[in-house]
Amino acid sequence: MRRVVYLRGARRELSAILVYLTRASGDAMIGRAFVQGLRSQCRHLASLPGLMGRPRPELAAGLRSFVHRG
Repeated sequence: MRRVVYLRGARRELSAILVYLTRASGDAMIGRAFVQGLRSQCRHLASLPGLMGRPRPELAAGLRSFVHRG
């Protein structure tokens, strides 16, 4: 299995998502569960490179994206 490596910007975004969801919901567990779900999806993407998600060549060569819980 491939190893997922998060760029510094991605780590900041995950932290910001955690903080936002925790504040918006008033429950840290909700924020943590969502971010854990995102990380799980990233690991799944890494296990199936080039097969999941939508190609996004307009952003970068070889980049794919997917929606996680809307």
